[in-house]
This record gives sequence, structure tokens and C-alpha cells, in this order.
Amino acid sequence: MKAESYSFDIRRAAFPTVLTGVSFIAFLVVYWILIRGFVESYYWEGLLLAIPFVVYGIITYMTAKGKVSKSKSKILTIGLATAFGILTAFFLIFIVLNSIVTTTTDVSRYKVALDQMGSLTQGFPREIPDNAEEVSFSYHPALGQGGEELVLRFKTDKESIRSYKNMYTRLAAWHGFSTDWERTEHGVFDGTLYVFGGDYNELPSDLEIYVLYSRPYQPGKWNHGERSMVLISEENLKIVFNAEDW
Repeated sequence: MKAESYSFDIRRAAFPTVLTGVSFIAFLVVYWILIRGFVESYYWEGLLLAIPFVVYGIITYMTAKGKVSKSKSKILTIGLATAFGILTAFFLIFIVLNSIVTTTTDVSRYKVALDQMGSLTQGFPREIPDNAEEVSFSYHPALGQGGEELVLRFKTDKESIRSYKNMYTRLAAWHGFSTDWERTEHGVFDGTLYVFGGDYNELPSDLEIYVLYSRPYQPGKWNHGERSMVLISEENLKIVFNAEDW
């Protein structure tokens, strides 16, 4: 009788079996979004979402073995489904809010940030070149009155710098130097040039500005607007890519 009582019969666990499958599929979909859909990835945090299908799997096994009755299994599964649903909602809200206030500096997330900003980064390298040195990267999303911004800096060899200069001379909507006040008509102000590194008074004298795209909130008003540009100093062998939507 004991062997028969604990024989495995999945038909006894139809309801928790369905929830196990559904929660497993939901975990795969949401986990993929967490690691690919956000600029700041959530590899470890996302694994918490595996808890529901693991728990449902245990209930399924115990019910199929006859160690938990069908009625108790159903009540337990419904109760846990409600609790997991509420906890998952709060967890995802936390993740979204955290992603909004987090500045990403992981260079491996550069390409994801490019995709996040869309057409504003058109003309930027899709991948960081192999010969790039002293690479630094930052991205932060828009938050309230704060703008969305991406900055990529690196040093490279003289041949690559000259190649970049030739390419962006052709692509730029406006091209000039940091000493040209005409740059303000394209949304490039003294504070804007801080992205090159250091403060305005320490900018290299040969710093060239290539504005790829700029659009003010209203004609002549740059309180809000969009701009993407490339800053190059051949003397320092340094190039900076900057896109901002504020």
C-alpha cells in the first residue's frame, strides 16, 4: 500500500504542473529583458525570479508522488501564486526605478546604450575599436528634468585619429574649434566641453568639435534639446563621443 500511495502520477498534479511551466516561461522572458533590455544588466537579481517555478516544481513533484493531496496542493499553489505575483510586481518596479537613477560605466554595456539612445548616436562606432586605450564610458537615462547622456572616451594611434577626423569632417553638420563661439548655435557651450575631461581652462588648444546632430527645444533656446558630437585632439590622440537629450 505504501509503495502504491507514493507512486508517481503527474495527473494528480495538473494544476501546479501548469503553473510550473507558465512560471518557467515567464522567468525566461523577463530574465532576458533584465539582462538585455536594460543598459545596466541585472544578472544576479533576475535569478530571484526563478524561485516561483522552483517552488511550483517541488509542489508538483510532492503532489504527483501523493505526499500532498490534490486539494491541499491547489490551495497552496493558488496562495503562492498570489504572493509571488505581488512580490514580482514590487521587484520589477524596484528594478525599473533603480535603472533610472543608475549611471552605467561598464564598457561592455556600450552597445546596449547605443541602441537605447537610438538615432541620436548615429555615426558613433558600433563597437569600441581594438586599438583603443584608456577607455572610459558612462551612460545615464533621463530622469525628471535630468537628461539622457552617453559619453565614450578613448585614446588611439595617430593614423586612426586622422581617419576619424576625415570621416567626421564629411558627416558633421558643423565643424569647428573650442574657441569658435559659433558652436553655441549648435548647442555646444563651455560646460558641454567638460566631457572631454578636466575643466574648460584645461582643454587642448587643438580640440576640434564635430557636431553630428543638434536640435534646440525652441529656435535659439537650448534649455532642452538634443545634440550628438565628436571631440578630437590629435595632439593628445584622444577622441570623445557624446550624445545628450536633455
